[in-house]
Amino acid sequence: MGRTPRQSRNALEGNKSTLKNRQQFKRRIDRALKERNELLALRLHEGRESADLSQTEVAQMFGRDQSFISRLENGLQIATFVEVERLVTIYGMKFPEFWDVSRLRLLK
Repeated sequence: MGRTPRQSRNALEGNKSTLKNRQQFKRRIDRALKERNELLALRLHEGRESADLSQTEVAQMFGRDQSFISRLENGLQIATFVEVERLVTIYGMKFPEFWDVSRLRLLK
């Protein structure tokens, strides 16, 4: 048994509405992830500076090149949990101290 033209129209409208809701949801998630990555980048930069280390020194201890550290600090590369954990250790910090956003000097 087929759909009437009205049922087909209603189904199409529902699909458009669902697609619009999914797109809005994806935009919100993308925006939230971008904000969190920017905060992480700031914390990584601050952590390195508070440890009085250069990007080159951190890269050598980390086993990657300096450009990798730069990309992390500029939010161009997303760090894994393990990478963040290793960097926090290199900076001589503990996680609660690292995530203390009240210590950020770079937020405007």
